[in-house]
Amino acid sequence: MSRRKEIALVAAGILASILGIFVVKVAKAKNAQLTLNMGTYLSSVLLVIAAFLLGGLLEKLKTEYGCERITIQSGGTLNGIFLREKLFDYLDIVVAPVLIGGKDTATLIDGDSLRSQSQLSQLGVLKLQECVVLENSYLRLRYEVVR
Repeated sequence: MSRRKEIALVAAGILASILGIFVVKVAKAKNAQLTLNMGTYLSSVLLVIAAFLLGGLLEKLKTEYGCERITIQSGGTLNGIFLREKLFDYLDIVVAPVLIGGKDTATLIDGDSLRSQSQLSQLGVLKLQECVVLENSYLRLRYEVVR
């Protein structure tokens, strides 16, 4: 990747963060967590769009720099985008021994709902590779994304 593209991606990340902060500051929502999530999702989505606009960024990281693995710790919106674009090879999920729910609760995969059976091909099928019991009844599940 050229130095110019690297700088452009960094600049896009900074601008996306500033826009996310702006959304949080100007939104007059009653639910502070929802407002914070909106700002975070907006900045994440804008950065992903910028990365795709720069064209083949992830492929170039692998071919030109030998990058074999990127860890993405993100929310449901970014996870949904990466899963639909078939950019995940593996998924590691840590399950906490607590139940959380509600209509405004984020999920592992957010974004547009699937409306037909044919859209299932947009998502990857998961094959369990490993299940590890961690401390305090937490579980770590490692899945391979089958294409």
